[in-house]
Amino acid sequence: MKTSRRMKVILLAALLVGFTLERLVSRVLHNVTVFMLLAAVMLGVYVSVGDPDLKLGVIPGMDSEFVMTAAVLMPLYHSTPLHIMGNLLGLMVASMLPILVMRRAQIYWVLAAGVVGPGLAVWLYGSMGVHVGASGLVWAILMAGLVYSIIWLVNLNFAVLLAYPVPFLLMTKALAGLMPGTVGMSWESHLGGAIAGILTGGFLMLHELYRRR
Repeated sequence: MKTSRRMKVILLAALLVGFTLERLVSRVLHNVTVFMLLAAVMLGVYVSVGDPDLKLGVIPGMDSEFVMTAAVLMPLYHSTPLHIMGNLLGLMVASMLPILVMRRAQIYWVLAAGVVGPGLAVWLYGSMGVHVGASGLVWAILMAGLVYSIIWLVNLNFAVLLAYPVPFLLMTKALAGLMPGTVGMSWESHLGGAIAGILTGGFLMLHELYRRR
């Protein structure tokens, strides 16, 4: 009798894990085409521009009328193909939680914050030079997902419990990127993206809690 009950519990747990993994995988696969399109755009921009001296990014202290345009272009241009691949992998991991728990409109808010935040941070206090790359956007998506998903962690959502450790580990491994010290790395855009992500994720979380009342 005890063995039969134990088998039922194991079977139920296996079904629950299987269902959760299927949900995670289906959502990720559904968005693979988006990442492939993004990769094609980034590579296309890199090949067509080819020269970072063309200043396709944000420059600290540049004319304010050009800041938003430069902030939008900054995530699309990278210094090397390896730079592109690194940021695409970061985007895939960082996007796990937003894809899992956020509505489309909420994701748009996060993306907007991930463009504006790093751009403004570089413009206001960045070191001299042309700042390019999507790493600030990665930090915004990462932090927004971690903050917003606290609702589901508190409610013991099984899918979020499984997915949460992956972007959380990415954050802990990359914390050094928020501080100055590494030559050629735009820590200012990282910090601006992280702050924008925390604020946006917190706002969306509070709004979601209010909506559920």
